[in-house]
Amino acid sequence: MEKHQEVFDLSKMNWVEMKDEITPGIYYDKSIQVDEPLGICITRYPKGYYKTWHRHTYGHGIFVLEGKLRTEEGTYGPGCFVWFPEGMITRHGATEEEDCLFLFLSGKKGRIIFEGDSKNT
Repeated sequence: MEKHQEVFDLSKMNWVEMKDEITPGIYYDKSIQVDEPLGICITRYPKGYYKTWHRHTYGHGIFVLEGKLRTEEGTYGPGCFVWFPEGMITRHGATEEEDCLFLFLSGKKGRIIFEGDSKNT
């Protein structure tokens, strides 16, 4: 079977509004569907958006394209790749000053488990 490359022109894709069950506000995704279970999307967190404490049942990485990604361990600008190991309890979002645009990558399917308003709940 002959294989062919796939091209996704993100400039022609619409942003999809996303909302989780706990974090106030919305963020935006452009999902890129390729080989399962690989997960790839371009995500934009609006300035001030900061996801509630959560963990993923899979490791995932965030490659910052524009703005700054804020986590509990630091703030990272364009060109930074931040890896979150499977099961790590974390928060991440945009700074108060600007939106954060990033590439989200995961190598397997899973789910997000929200931990409430504090790391200890």
